[in-house]
Amino acid sequence: MEFTMKKIFLIVLSVLSLTIASGQSVFDTVVAQVKLTKTELIKLSYVEEKLDAAEKQVGRPFTVEEKDFILDSIINNEIIKQAAARDGINVTEDMILNMLRQQAGGNASDQQIKDAVVAQYKSSWEDVSKALIEQLSLQEYIKIAGAEELKKYAVPPTQEEIVEFYNNNKTKFVNPDMVRVNHIFFSTQGKDDKGVQEAKKKADDALLLIKKGSKTFDELVQEVSEDRNSALNGGELGFIARDDANTVQLLGTEFINTVFNLPMDKIHGVYKSNSGYHIVEITEKRSARLLKLTDPINPSTPATVAQYIQQSLGQQKSTQAFAQVTEIVIQRLRKEAVIKVMDKSIPWK
Repeated sequence: MEFTMKKIFLIVLSVLSLTIASGQSVFDTVVAQVKLTKTELIKLSYVEEKLDAAEKQVGRPFTVEEKDFILDSIINNEIIKQAAARDGINVTEDMILNMLRQQAGGNASDQQIKDAVVAQYKSSWEDVSKALIEQLSLQEYIKIAGAEELKKYAVPPTQEEIVEFYNNNKTKFVNPDMVRVNHIFFSTQGKDDKGVQEAKKKADDALLLIKKGSKTFDELVQEVSEDRNSALNGGELGFIARDDANTVQLLGTEFINTVFNLPMDKIHGVYKSNSGYHIVEITEKRSARLLKLTDPINPSTPATVAQYIQQSLGQQKSTQAFAQVTEIVIQRLRKEAVIKVMDKSIPWK
């Protein structure tokens, strides 16, 4: 099989939770009956809807074995849902908003978050929040019911594992050629020709003040630079790498090539980028090099290569542990539940 059952389970959990269920006709064929705290009938149309969504996500038709696994996952989903309700797992809309706010970062309002989620899932906030509440309830139930097992399986990576991962992937830990740039910035974004000319004049005037000695670079950073984030740190734009796609899109190849060729510790400008005009100061140059475990993963963060690997391996282990514990908890619940599958009603049987 191209996908392991554990991988498919994660796909199924996502599809089941975030695909809004359509109404089911009373005349739908019943393919399974599930009862933990109440009897729930699983209809063929619902199963086919989820199968179609899962196959689209994977990008290929499922085998008979995989279709059986999808149906089994729908049954498991219903059992966990009933168990979470039985054990008082209470996830609110406020909790969902808080989770989304943490994922989004920044200072987005609740309405902005709702609008973004509605646009992403192409459904009403009420339907999406209901599905998200159900998903988080299932996850919270697994965390609580499988707490002891999670402690057992979700162990942090050892130093030996970190070193082994580094040795097997050493050539991936490379810093490219970089220059560190301070700038005084004048934006041209969203401006017409007249606005662009005005931005250029502001930049030229500022550079002239520096050359005359009327103002220092640092003074003008605070007084006229339109990049207020960098102004808080002396105009530091940060390290620029030649091959960084985001930087190339923001600034343009011509500007990047220019700053790489400028000498250090002098005020340079005015140079045009995709975003505007810059008066530039180069404060550091670094040649491409292979990183050691103790090196920072990049010059802009204190996290070392070893810490980065530790975090990555830790996340992998946590994901694997959660999948293992989910299976354990499900098997416990299935022993409590009454499950009946109507094989003759299933078209792929």
